[in-house]
Amino acid sequence: MNFPDRYSLIRQVLKLRDVQKKRKVLPTLEALDGYFSYVEEEEKKYGDAALDLLDQVRLAPPTDYPQDPFSPEYAQFQMKLYHRLAGSSAYHAAQAEQNPLDIKKLRDMPFPYFTQNPRRVADHLLAQSHLIRHGAPEPGSRIVEFGPGWGGLSFKLARMGYEVTLVEICPNMCEFLEYRSKQLNQKVTIIQGGMLEFVPKESYEAAIFFESFHHCQDHLRLLHQVRNMLTDSGRILFGSEPITYFPMPWGVRLDGLSLWAIRRHGWLELGFDHQYFRKALLKSGFGYVFHQDRKYHIAKCVVANKI
Repeated sequence: MNFPDRYSLIRQVLKLRDVQKKRKVLPTLEALDGYFSYVEEEEKKYGDAALDLLDQVRLAPPTDYPQDPFSPEYAQFQMKLYHRLAGSSAYHAAQAEQNPLDIKKLRDMPFPYFTQNPRRVADHLLAQSHLIRHGAPEPGSRIVEFGPGWGGLSFKLARMGYEVTLVEICPNMCEFLEYRSKQLNQKVTIIQGGMLEFVPKESYEAAIFFESFHHCQDHLRLLHQVRNMLTDSGRILFGSEPITYFPMPWGVRLDGLSLWAIRRHGWLELGFDHQYFRKALLKSGFGYVFHQDRKYHIAKCVVANKI
């Protein structure tokens, strides 16, 4: 089955889901911004739970993308779409991928706890548990985590006895991770910088991307670079990444929450289809094993071993 046939079918399924969930496909960015303003007003009243309203809207995916998802033309097409949505002419990860929250006020109640949303906290912990269960290497192994954010997974691994290196692009988050390390009395190595700029001083048994890989502009280059920093038996763990039945091989996500992150914060929000992601890993020298909890959709991960 070629790409157009597969993704045409996926788009039809998404349309059926839109009808079932009464989700609106908004026609313009102006309509989208109007809806976002409404959600943000509701958030002032009802807190984090109001963000669930973002699931009720999306934009229609493009159908005129280049046919080869591994080509420079395809990547340019997707970045052009991102620029239009973000209202920017360029993407610089060091500027775009910053946390807009007042981290100092939240440092004793980091994400997901500050949401005070039981379902969101439970989902986040469940996803971390699923990744550890299916992908954690041998005890005492060296692990590098890219984009650790608040470090919830990182410090769980450090407590388990792993040697953990964190690569984080946001200076404020690095400062928080240092604070968290002292507070928990857990030693980790913190490197401020982008995923693509990281130059390791040692090899690792595992590299982890937990809700972070989809922020990388050149994910194919990143896969090759990570492969070179792993031991012969090393692996990459992808936790809670948007690897799903996507309406394109890969590209900018057009669901309400992703669009809100792009429009309001300038974050790069990519999604990947299972078939494309498997091929991308194979081209980079990795196998592909997908672990999905039968009951909880949020609990999913990909374990990619070097081959």
